[in-house]
Amino acid sequence: MIKIIAISDIHSETCLLEEFIDLLIRDKITCDLLIICGDISDNDTLPIQVFERFYEQLPKMFYVFGNNDNEEFRSRFISLFLECIEDKIISWNTLNFAGIGGSNITPYNTPYEFSEQQFAQKLAKMNNKIDIFISHVPLLGYFDEVNGNHVGSSAIKDFLFKRDDIRLHLFGHVHNLEGTCKLNNTTLVKVPCFMNRKYVELDINVHLFEKTRFQVSIKKF
Repeated sequence: MIKIIAISDIHSETCLLEEFIDLLIRDKITCDLLIICGDISDNDTLPIQVFERFYEQLPKMFYVFGNNDNEEFRSRFISLFLECIEDKIISWNTLNFAGIGGSNITPYNTPYEFSEQQFAQKLAKMNNKIDIFISHVPLLGYFDEVNGNHVGSSAIKDFLFKRDDIRLHLFGHVHNLEGTCKLNNTTLVKVPCFMNRKYVELDINVHLFEKTRFQVSIKKF
């Protein structure tokens, strides 16, 4: 059994991150893997030393960037924390993880956006088996409603509909939505916004991964 903690949309909330680190230490909360679904920073303002302290509490981390993570921040973060899984497939603990960063086009001209065609081209290169898929943006029509509009990615939706190997898809982006649901063989996990003082705990039996029903808990701190 492995335990995953997933967070998303930190948006440079340094004080909250410090508080969360203190919670992990005080309550002896451990995990085997931390997953971050993007929007770590806003305008390159997250102090790296705070994240280094966070990183010290966790044995392994996979992450993608969100649409608000600018190029300068992304370069600096990758130079310190190597486990960015954007546009690649990485094997760990018998499972294959893959990810895609950024978002589709928004009205806000944020630093890390792609057209649906660009998303589709990136996803088309992921030909090998994938067990767990991580993105920042949701797929179209699932946990993606903002002011009555669906803002998710049609390319990610098409990608998931064509695959029967992906058992888990974790994503963030839309701050006021959270939860889980099933899409064919895939369990979708909308990771809550970290600024809402919430995170996800996920227990996985790697030996029964193909058949297991995942234990997903949304926690408040």
